[in-house]
Amino acid sequence: MGLVGLISHRGYGEAEPIVVAQDFRRRGVGRLLLQTVIQEARHRKWKVLTIRPVARNSVALRSFHALGFQVMGHLELDLPLKGKGWFVPQRGPTIAGRRFQL
Repeated sequence: MGLVGLISHRGYGEAEPIVVAQDFRRRGVGRLLLQTVIQEARHRKWKVLTIRPVARNSVALRSFHALGFQVMGHLELDLPLKGKGWFVPQRGPTIAGRRFQL
């Protein structure tokens, strides 16, 4: 159905990867996997648990936010170099007074 990895760093952890098979998405499988990882991170007394979703995956972003991942700790920007048509931009957040796309 799915899997989640837990990478240990000094004093914090990272949930990577998190994968749910297509047929099991939107059934709570990802939530259960992440709740298990969060519980383990708390057991290990880590200061932070990090997850790095793709910005355009709004379903995952909403799910992660609902589980408590609400502090943005990393920002990565992309410059699409391929011709038009392959990338369909979506309205993204405003950061530092600039509007970004997802």
